[in-house]
Amino acid sequence: MLALFLQERRGWRAGFVQMAFDAIVLFASLFVFDLGRVGMSVLSAGTMNLVLVLNHRPGRYAGY
Repeated sequence: MLALFLQERRGWRAGFVQMAFDAIVLFASLFVFDLGRVGMSVLSAGTMNLVLVLNHRPGRYAGY
């Protein structure tokens, strides 16, 4: 929701905003989980954010 809000108000791409939030969370998880588990999370978060960056553009779902 915050990524979409910032995209509408600030013009920031939702995929990049979400990627930044994911990077912060994954960095913090390095202090709690082992490296293998965090590595798999990085791979999956990167894949999902790439899909979001490529497919969710401003105005795409506006109906025109």
